[in-house]
Amino acid sequence: MILNESELKRLIRDAVREALDAPERDAVVYLTVQDVMKRLNISRAFCDRLIREEGLPIVRIGASIRVRSSSLDQWMNNREEISK
Repeated sequence: MILNESELKRLIRDAVREALDAPERDAVVYLTVQDVMKRLNISRAFCDRLIREEGLPIVRIGASIRVRSSSLDQWMNNREEISK
């Protein structure tokens, strides 16, 4: 396969874009309790209960609580039920 100059430039440009975008796709995203409340449309008290009693996984950073976005998604998937 022989490429002309413009095709080669396009391939290189696309490869560079993909490489630069990769860290963003793989980045770990941590949510605040407020973020979790908004995402699940729940109150602070209910969010605290999920953490304390229902096993919502958290990361403590000093006095701050964070929830890894992927952990929240997995936790929700594990709780999913099929209506009968």
